Amino acid sequence: MKKILGHIISSIFTIAGLTIREALRKRIIFIILLISSFFLLMNFFCESVTMQANGEEVKDTAIGPIFIYVIVTVWSLVISALVTSSLLADEFENKTYTMKLSKPIFRLSYLAGKFLGVFVLIVLNATIILSAYSIISILRSGSVEIGLWIAASSMLLSYMLLISLVLLFTILINRTAAVLLSFALVLLTSIVNYPIYESAFEKVIDTNSSKKLILEIIYWVMPQFGTSLYHSLSKVAKSFSQVHYLGLYAYAQIAVWILVVWILLYFSFRKRELE
Repeated sequence: MKKILGHIISSIFTIAGLTIREALRKRIIFIILLISSFFLLMNFFCESVTMQANGEEVKDTAIGPIFIYVIVTVWSLVISALVTSSLLADEFENKTYTMKLSKPIFRLSYLAGKFLGVFVLIVLNATIILSAYSIISILRSGSVEIGLWIAASSMLLSYMLLISLVLLFTILINRTAAVLLSFALVLLTSIVNYPIYESAFEKVIDTNSSKKLILEIIYWVMPQFGTSLYHSLSKVAKSFSQVHYLGLYAYAQIAVWILVVWILLYFSFRKRELE
């Protein structure tokens, strides 16, 4: 049993390492780092401004923690969708995945290795950007925005689900559909959140109407990307703190979705192999 478990873990890390090296050959990774570096340099050279926060004067730059949070989130979504679909689709087109599975490697070990490789890239990218921003903040104001790190960390579960979904869509359909469907799902769940949470929308949609009921059903069933996004954003933007109060439910629901998707991944990948 220990030998089998050791083989599985070794296979996962080996494939993850290969995935990272393959991903680093993609231009998108260097484009992400280049653009992020540009904004961080802008942040360093921007003049400090004084703002009021909780009755206290705080010095910050025009590119604040909310903007950095958006950068980290957008790039993480891009890596989750584009890199995952591209790497898996390339191996399907070149049939190189059959060589890896013949070693032998379990199907789930192969998929888990791909998943882990992309996830590590997301964590490294976020860590580099946040570390650079924290160093700049210390040099400029002598403080670190801890809420920004908490916000970025609370999105990791969502990225795990997104990578898993992209793997599934790529296997079932193709890389283009995987990217479009994943982005559409994130956008749709984010939009659906507003009628559920925002009281301002009660004037537009009657709370007792069938439209409201349909939106609520969609909300509770679909992956909670939107709630997770807004809940994590509340760590750096206090204006969101009173809105998305079901953040913890969102994380639990996303965890369940990850389990369901991986069950589907196993059977869909097995079917593709037989074809």
